[in-house]
Amino acid sequence: MVSTGGTQVKEDIMRLYNPVHIIVGTPGRILDLGKKKVADLSQAEILVFDEADKLLSFDFHIVIEELISFFPKSV
Repeated sequence: MVSTGGTQVKEDIMRLYNPVHIIVGTPGRILDLGKKKVADLSQAEILVFDEADKLLSFDFHIVIEELISFFPKSV
């Protein structure tokens, strides 16, 4: 499932009613879905960041830390 900003969150929520094995999306959108308890990230085994140099910059620090908190500690 691809989930990015600029699209309707409602569409993502509807797609998550079915099993999803891979979510590709912007950190902000995935964080939003996790906060709404629509995306259950507690059983995820892998988290991959594209352009990690940008995402790990100070500007994204809070978003990334909060997003990681939805994943198991082993991830």
